[in-house]
Amino acid sequence: MEVEQVAEPEYATGRRSAALGTIPAAVMLAALIGCQAPDRTGSVASSTDSHSKPVRTVSGPAETPAAPQTKTAAGDPLLPRVAIATSFGNIIVELNGKEAPEAVLDFLQLVKEGFYDGTVFHRVLSEVLIQGGAYTPDMERKITTTPPVMPIPVREMKLPNKKFSMALILGNAPSGARDTEFYINVTDNLGLDDPEHRGRFVVFGKVVDGFFALNKIRLTPVGPHPKYAEGRSAVVPVKPVVIRSIRPLTAVDEEAIRKHAEERKEARENRLENLVRSLEKKAGRKAVRTDSGLIYVDMRIGTGDRPFPSDTVQFNYHGTLLDGTVFESTRWSGPVRRRVDSLVTGLREGMLTMREGGLRVMILPPHLGFPEGIPGRIPPNSTIVFEIELLGIGEEDPGSASP
Repeated sequence: MEVEQVAEPEYATGRRSAALGTIPAAVMLAALIGCQAPDRTGSVASSTDSHSKPVRTVSGPAETPAAPQTKTAAGDPLLPRVAIATSFGNIIVELNGKEAPEAVLDFLQLVKEGFYDGTVFHRVLSEVLIQGGAYTPDMERKITTTPPVMPIPVREMKLPNKKFSMALILGNAPSGARDTEFYINVTDNLGLDDPEHRGRFVVFGKVVDGFFALNKIRLTPVGPHPKYAEGRSAVVPVKPVVIRSIRPLTAVDEEAIRKHAEERKEARENRLENLVRSLEKKAGRKAVRTDSGLIYVDMRIGTGDRPFPSDTVQFNYHGTLLDGTVFESTRWSGPVRRRVDSLVTGLREGMLTMREGGLRVMILPPHLGFPEGIPGRIPPNSTIVFEIELLGIGEEDPGSASP
């Protein structure tokens, strides 16, 4: 699996609304990943990462990128720093144990084992990223089967793929082996933050010093290698960029990071009940839990009629994941009209007990919503939340369009 700069999502046309029914097409990203395959053209790297140019060289003086203006975190046990000592110089990285503690523990475990010592940055896209941590200078795959400290909740990782950030690549190791590859962004690659791909790229740190070495690596001549992508991808440094070692620069309190990770896990597990309690407090009434697993809280009880399954209803909706991420809403497009029996299972059940004028928050477990997920918007097996405002019951407007 290889990381490339990606295009903005292209939404398929003619799809139905996520809130209202099935979706035959979803968010698509171009030129994202290749697993031991030729690098694709069409990205920022296409002019240097193609088959037509066997070796890339850079003329003129190398421009050292400016370091981002950030406050130092010396002494913060959740923000340790490590030095990546390479044959081209040292790169200093601050690991973010606050926002990605599980990934930081995973990386530090490999560092302690000395796994990265003697590996290389094997893939260089001068305007996109540098990638390493899996191959020797002879381009032999280096593997370990040591189990990680704890699972990485990839869907919860929120750090963006901004310039100078560093991320793990998951799902790229040979069968039975552990993921070890990482990359450093040399530009903003925010397309990799799309929820569809959050399970593959986990940002867990950022470069804070050593920009001269980083710049030198990204501008090193590259070409094809017979042991990488069958020799069809001109991205391997001609002169190996060896990672001599990775060592902590500041004190590493793994216990503090582990404790923080466990607290985050507990908070995730309690997120549903915390949301229910919050809604109950705001509404001043208890939640209703149905036999199907639907949970709802009436924020405002309507005074009008209740709809039948065959009725067309006009309503507003606001759909989010449990973490508050919005996947679809009429707040920007205006209300919609739909037959009640055309809605997804959980919405249909909840709508049938509402009255006109009512405002209800419904919490749908995966089997009442989208158990397979919707690529780019709803991860598989996700509990989803809908705020529904039932505006009226009447004939369907033939001129209305799907949002």
